[in-house]
Amino acid sequence: MGMGKALCLFVCLGAVFSQPPTKPNIVVVMLDDVGYNDVGWNNPHIKTPNLDKMAREGVTLNNSYSQPVCSPSRAALLTGRYPHNVNMDGAATFGPTIPDGLDLKYWILPQKLKELGYTTHAIGKWHLGFCDWKYTPTERGFDTFFGFYLGANDYFTHRTTIGKDGFDGLDLRFNKTLVTDKDGVYDTNMWSDRAVEIIKNHDKNAPFFVYVAYNGIHGPLRDRLKMG
Repeated sequence: MGMGKALCLFVCLGAVFSQPPTKPNIVVVMLDDVGYNDVGWNNPHIKTPNLDKMAREGVTLNNSYSQPVCSPSRAALLTGRYPHNVNMDGAATFGPTIPDGLDLKYWILPQKLKELGYTTHAIGKWHLGFCDWKYTPTERGFDTFFGFYLGANDYFTHRTTIGKDGFDGLDLRFNKTLVTDKDGVYDTNMWSDRAVEIIKNHDKNAPFFVYVAYNGIHGPLRDRLKMG
């Protein structure tokens, strides 16, 4: 969970050769709790040179809105529907004992892209339910998933921080398998490294879709240079 605005940056990567037109590779980056004034092209006090370069060379949306909470903004992005139309209109926990999540009757973006021949990959924060495997990324159109199911975790230990709701434990998965050898690795770096790995090693005969959902700058905030 968590309050704040999410900023979605769309990056389309693809060959420019024309005959016949190729399907572009697609990378969608979702930044958690980032607001309009938290990027360099809107605020000179914030240093985001790489994002600023993307903004200069691409398109920025200056009059658009996102849900100010985690799950509704993700549901809207992946379904293409208003959150209240998919019963996602408030903050959510979606713990393993809570029988809820993004309703399975709604198809999401990777499912549609797979119909077009794309390979599909999810990285980072899911937060759309995991009370049943059917609600998890690899059962909803993603070929691979490296990330966590809940709404927040520790950046270094990767343990859930929703203890007040009764959940306490390691929340880091590759596909459905618990990952236990990343203690001490800053997870923002893990998500980026995984995205680079996919892009570098993808099958050149098939377009790819990579959804990178960073949990930064969502709390609990941790200095990436200081563990403990």
